[in-house]
Order: sequence, then structure tokens, then C-alpha cells
Amino acid sequence: MIETKRPYELILKLLKERRIVRHKDIISELEKQGVGRATTNRHLTKLKDGKEIEKIGYQAATQYGIKGKDKKAVYYILSSESHYAKYYDKVIKSLKSDDPSKRRYALIEIEEFRDIHLLPQQLLELSMALTKEDLDVSCKIIRIIRNHKPAVLPSDLKRFQENLIDCLKNHSRENPFKEDLVKKLTENIFYFLGVLGNPNVIEFMKEDIEKAELTKEDKATFLNLKNLYSEWYLSRIINKNMPELFDFAETLPDIKKELVFEIRKKARDNPKSYPGYFDKIDEKLAELGYKYDDSTT
Repeated sequence: MIETKRPYELILKLLKERRIVRHKDIISELEKQGVGRATTNRHLTKLKDGKEIEKIGYQAATQYGIKGKDKKAVYYILSSESHYAKYYDKVIKSLKSDDPSKRRYALIEIEEFRDIHLLPQQLLELSMALTKEDLDVSCKIIRIIRNHKPAVLPSDLKRFQENLIDCLKNHSRENPFKEDLVKKLTENIFYFLGVLGNPNVIEFMKEDIEKAELTKEDKATFLNLKNLYSEWYLSRIINKNMPELFDFAETLPDIKKELVFEIRKKARDNPKSYPGYFDKIDEKLAELGYKYDDSTT
């Protein structure tokens, strides 16, 4: 016998998965499950009266990264969301402290929760700490932002990317492979720069390849660089800059030409290996009013 969930269970599940959902989208989602509009509205009222969910307007919804044209739209969140927001305001305040022990304790507090409920502005403030922290703390911060569930991005993506680049320059540009922490930090920062289409990725790649000491006998550095720049999340920005990378490769010795070729080949193949990945990311970025520029240079 197939178990059918009651309407209120479907509503709570939807809000837990998406964090914030527009009223009309709740109606639409439950209609797909065979639940009528009147029944859904009745259960929404019961859940709101029972203080399990909260009904908020557009202005309050913007705190959760919502950007839309309909200022009269109504949204629902779990009541626990507002509790988390107030709690993490206190934690973020500790993160801004001049006391290193307070900052480390704040990060421990955030990481203690499996499902972290930071708001977009709180994530931005978290990223701002990247520019002044040591390597270990910076790794924790970027890991928290990348692993954040449900998926949320910082409120100001331009400032976020600037913070990431400053952190990268502070910690890993001399040698991105000198230790595991540096390697992991670089990979996590490149993840965001890649999906956001930041052109600095191309400049970092050219810089790394130019200064690399590559020999036929020692393949370690060759493979490290190839693996770093062959991740799926960098494929779109690399494909966008194929002409520039072709010209760049022409100026290099043969072994470095081969490296650029291998990276470009992987970038062309990645979309076939990871179908739909960027579509999901673009959908999330669109919610923040961010459109990826896919025009070629």
C-alpha cells in the first residue's frame, strides 16, 4: 500500500526543502499531489494558527534572497526560520570580534548544526571575514558557505567575489598545492568563481601555468594543475574564453601547450558528463537577479 502524505505534511516538507515558498507555488505544488486549492489554504491557516509556519510579505522575503517584480506576493516560512535568523545575528556579531577565540567559537557554533539557516546578508558578512582570517579559519568559512543547506547565496555577489579573490591571494597564490588546506580552499573558492563566471579564473590559470616548473620526468605539477582547472564548475568560463586560451597556449613551450590543451578538452567534455548542472545553478542565480553572461570574448 502506497503511503499518502496529508496536506499539512506536504506543506511542511516543501518549506523544509525550499526554506521559503510563495503562496501560489505551494498551491501549485500540492495540486500536483491531488490536493485542491481550498484544502491547501485550510491547512496553511491551521499551520499558521498553530505557529508552525509564518506568513510574510515581499519586504520580509527579501531577507531570504527573494527578488521579484510582484511586491504584493505572499510567502510562507517555517516558524523556526525567524528563530534561526535572530540566533545567527548574535553568532555573526561574535565573528566580527577582535578576539580570535570569539571568532573561532562563532564558527564552531555555526558548524554544529547540520542544516545551517543563514540569511543571504549573514552569508555575505561571513565571507567578509575571509580577508582577515588565517588559513584554517578561512577554510572553515568557505566550507560553511559552500555546504549551506538549503542552498542560499550571499546577498551581494559582487562583494562576495571580491572577498573570495582577496582570500585566495592572501593564502594560496604562491603555491596552491603546498598543503591540503590550501588546495581545498582554492577548490572551494574556484567553485564559486566558476559558477558565477568570474574572469579572474582565467587570469589565475594563466599565471599558474606560466610560473609552473613542468618537466617530462615529474608529472605531479602537470596533473595537479590539470585536475584543479578541469572541474565541471570551471568548464563554462573556460569554454567562454577558448580563443584567448588558444592564443595564450601559442606563447608556451610544448609541455605547457599540452597542459592548456588537456584543460580545454576537459572543459568541452564536461557539459556532457554533467548535464543540467548549470541549469540548476542558473535557476538559483536568477532568483537573486543574477544572470550569467554567456557571450564569448
